[in-house]
Amino acid sequence: MKAPRSRSYSASRSTSTTTSLPRTRPSASTVDWVAAGKVTPVRDQQGCGSCWAFAATDAIESMYLMNVDSSVTSTLSLSPQQLVSCCNSGNGGCAYSSGCYGGYSDEAINFVSAINQTTSSIYPYTSGAGNTGLCSSAILSSTKTGQAVKLSGSATSISPSNSEATLMQAVAIAPTIVYFDAQMSFQLYSGGVYSASDCSANINHAGESKFAITIVSRCWIRVSCFCR
Repeated sequence: MKAPRSRSYSASRSTSTTTSLPRTRPSASTVDWVAAGKVTPVRDQQGCGSCWAFAATDAIESMYLMNVDSSVTSTLSLSPQQLVSCCNSGNGGCAYSSGCYGGYSDEAINFVSAINQTTSSIYPYTSGAGNTGLCSSAILSSTKTGQAVKLSGSATSISPSNSEATLMQAVAIAPTIVYFDAQMSFQLYSGGVYSASDCSANINHAGESKFAITIVSRCWIRVSCFCR
């Protein structure tokens, strides 16, 4: 497994409202952010290698629900398409991410920290067929106050990597993004404990073997997007 990614930052509306994320481990023996209403519904990335953008979006949405407004769990939907098209090495928006050809969730989170992220209703998902698409400056320039979220911090990698205990501590604070080597059998996953005998530590960030997911409970996982 590649070094898990967690975030320790605060989230804010496009106004000045800001609440800091607690940095201490909760005392509860179990954590389930889904049951707590801090996780938005699962989405389908379809035929685009955009799991990194969906995982980042889910994490940011959870930060918003945890720190700003917990009443919009079923309706909050930020735009993965903005990250796919705009946090892109092809247009200089990000250094390493490449839209439908793979990317990095931490880079996407830092992009939202520097810019903002608008909603799916304003910037809908159009990359399902595998076309990254151009970044729409017209959409971004027309976004009004209250239609976007901007972070007041950045992504933080947790350490050491490949440590279940460390990952458990991170998830106890907030939903946490990880990368792992997803074999073809993972596409048929429907529930329970997933195990693959040929799983390795090699992550191909440009191919289908890289999947970013957001872990939301200690039981362990809820996939942030349906990955084809």
